[in-house]
Amino acid sequence: MPDNEKRENEKIPTLTIAQVIQDFRVVQSFMKQQRYVALIYMSFILLMTFTFAMDAQEVVFTQQVIGLSEFEFSLLISLTGIGAIAGGLVLTMISKHLSIRVMIVMGLLLTISGYGIYALSWSFLSVTVGFMILGFFLMHFYMQG
Repeated sequence: MPDNEKRENEKIPTLTIAQVIQDFRVVQSFMKQQRYVALIYMSFILLMTFTFAMDAQEVVFTQQVIGLSEFEFSLLISLTGIGAIAGGLVLTMISKHLSIRVMIVMGLLLTISGYGIYALSWSFLSVTVGFMILGFFLMHFYMQG
Protein backbone atom coordinates (compact mmCIF):
# COMPACT_ATOMS: atom_id res chain seq x y z
CA MET A 1 0.00 0.00 0.00
CA PRO A 2 1.29 3.47 -0.80
CA ASP A 3 2.35 5.76 2.03
CA ASN A 4 -0.33 8.43 1.50
CA GLU A 5 -0.03 9.79 5.01
CA LYS A 6 3.55 10.90 4.41
CA ARG A 7 2.61 12.61 1.13
CA GLU A 8 -0.37 14.38 2.71
CA ASN A 9 1.76 15.66 5.60
CA GLU A 10 4.21 17.17 3.12
CA LYS A 11 1.34 19.22 1.57
CA ILE A 12 0.33 20.84 4.85
CA PRO A 13 1.65 24.41 5.00
CA THR A 14 3.46 25.55 8.11
CA LEU A 15 1.35 27.51 10.56
CA THR A 16 2.26 31.17 10.52
CA ILE A 17 0.51 34.32 11.64
CA ALA A 18 0.15 35.32 7.99
CA GLN A 19 -1.58 32.00 7.26
CA VAL A 20 -3.98 32.50 10.19
CA ILE A 21 -4.78 36.05 9.05
CA GLN A 22 -5.39 34.78 5.52
CA ASP A 23 -7.73 32.09 6.86
CA PHE A 24 -9.71 34.70 8.80
CA ARG A 25 -10.00 36.82 5.64
CA VAL A 26 -11.35 33.84 3.70
CA VAL A 27 -13.92 33.15 6.44
CA GLN A 28 -14.90 36.83 6.62
CA SER A 29 -15.34 36.98 2.85
CA PHE A 30 -17.50 33.85 2.90
CA MET A 31 -19.65 35.26 5.72
CA LYS A 32 -20.22 38.48 3.76
CA GLN A 33 -21.20 36.58 0.62
CA GLN A 34 -23.32 33.93 2.38
CA ARG A 35 -25.07 35.90 5.12
CA TYR A 36 -27.89 33.38 5.56
CA VAL A 37 -25.50 30.45 6.00
CA ALA A 38 -23.39 32.53 8.39
CA LEU A 39 -26.49 33.46 10.44
CA ILE A 40 -27.53 29.81 10.76
CA TYR A 41 -24.01 28.75 11.67
CA MET A 42 -23.58 31.53 14.23
CA SER A 43 -26.97 30.64 15.74
CA PHE A 44 -25.78 27.04 16.05
CA ILE A 45 -22.54 28.13 17.74
CA LEU A 46 -24.44 30.44 20.10
CA LEU A 47 -26.91 27.70 21.06
CA MET A 48 -24.09 25.24 21.67
CA THR A 49 -22.29 27.79 23.86
CA PHE A 50 -25.44 28.32 25.93
CA THR A 51 -25.98 24.56 26.08
CA PHE A 52 -22.51 23.99 27.52
CA ALA A 53 -22.99 26.85 29.99
CA MET A 54 -26.32 25.39 31.12
CA ASP A 55 -24.79 21.92 31.52
CA ALA A 56 -22.44 23.32 34.14
CA GLN A 57 -25.38 24.69 36.15
CA GLU A 58 -27.81 21.74 35.91
CA VAL A 59 -26.85 19.98 39.12
CA VAL A 60 -26.87 23.16 41.20
CA PHE A 61 -30.20 24.34 39.79
CA THR A 62 -32.01 21.02 40.08
CA GLN A 63 -30.75 20.26 43.58
CA GLN A 64 -30.74 23.70 45.21
CA VAL A 65 -33.62 25.45 43.43
CA ILE A 66 -35.99 22.59 42.57
CA GLY A 67 -34.87 20.39 45.45
CA LEU A 68 -34.13 17.14 43.60
CA SER A 69 -32.04 14.46 45.26
CA GLU A 70 -28.97 12.95 43.63
CA PHE A 71 -31.04 9.90 42.70
CA GLU A 72 -33.72 12.05 41.05
CA PHE A 73 -31.06 14.00 39.14
CA SER A 74 -29.48 10.74 37.93
CA LEU A 75 -32.91 9.52 36.85
CA LEU A 76 -33.48 12.82 35.09
CA ILE A 77 -30.26 12.48 33.11
CA SER A 78 -31.19 8.91 32.17
CA LEU A 79 -34.60 10.07 30.95
CA THR A 80 -32.91 12.80 28.93
CA GLY A 81 -30.78 10.11 27.30
CA ILE A 82 -33.92 8.14 26.47
CA GLY A 83 -35.32 11.32 24.90
CA ALA A 84 -32.13 11.71 22.84
CA ILE A 85 -32.32 8.11 21.63
CA ALA A 86 -35.99 8.55 20.71
CA GLY A 87 -35.17 11.82 18.95
CA GLY A 88 -32.39 10.15 16.96
CA LEU A 89 -34.69 7.30 15.92
CA VAL A 90 -37.48 9.67 14.88
CA LEU A 91 -35.00 11.85 13.01
CA THR A 92 -33.70 8.79 11.17
CA MET A 93 -37.23 7.95 10.05
CA ILE A 94 -38.38 11.43 9.04
CA SER A 95 -35.17 12.97 7.71
CA LYS A 96 -35.95 11.81 4.16
CA HIS A 97 -39.20 13.77 4.22
CA LEU A 98 -37.99 17.07 5.70
CA SER A 99 -35.53 19.63 4.43
CA ILE A 100 -32.40 20.39 6.40
CA ARG A 101 -33.75 23.90 6.94
CA VAL A 102 -36.92 22.58 8.58
CA MET A 103 -34.95 20.19 10.78
CA ILE A 104 -32.52 22.89 11.90
CA VAL A 105 -35.28 25.40 12.66
CA MET A 106 -37.40 22.76 14.39
CA GLY A 107 -34.43 21.58 16.45
CA LEU A 108 -33.43 25.14 17.36
CA LEU A 109 -36.89 26.36 18.37
CA LEU A 110 -37.90 23.25 20.28
CA THR A 111 -34.52 23.02 22.03
CA ILE A 112 -35.04 26.59 23.20
CA SER A 113 -38.55 25.59 24.33
CA GLY A 114 -37.06 22.71 26.33
CA TYR A 115 -34.64 25.09 28.03
CA GLY A 116 -37.53 27.46 28.75
CA ILE A 117 -39.55 24.71 30.40
CA TYR A 118 -36.46 23.62 32.34
CA ALA A 119 -35.73 27.17 33.52
CA LEU A 120 -39.32 27.62 34.75
CA SER A 121 -39.56 24.18 36.38
CA TRP A 122 -40.78 23.73 39.93
CA SER A 123 -40.96 19.93 40.30
CA PHE A 124 -39.41 16.68 39.16
CA LEU A 125 -42.19 16.20 36.61
CA SER A 126 -41.83 19.66 35.06
CA VAL A 127 -38.04 19.47 34.83
CA THR A 128 -38.37 15.97 33.33
CA VAL A 129 -40.66 17.32 30.59
CA GLY A 130 -38.12 20.04 29.81
CA PHE A 131 -35.20 17.61 29.76
CA MET A 132 -37.04 15.07 27.60
CA ILE A 133 -37.82 17.82 25.09
CA LEU A 134 -34.18 18.90 25.25
CA GLY A 135 -32.90 15.40 24.69
CA PHE A 136 -35.35 14.72 21.87
CA PHE A 137 -34.82 17.93 19.92
CA LEU A 138 -31.13 18.49 20.56
CA MET A 139 -30.67 15.36 18.46
CA HIS A 140 -32.36 17.14 15.55
CA PHE A 141 -30.10 20.12 15.95
CA TYR A 142 -26.82 18.29 16.64
CA MET A 143 -27.20 15.93 13.71
CA GLN A 144 -27.51 18.88 11.32
CA GLY A 145 -24.57 20.87 12.74
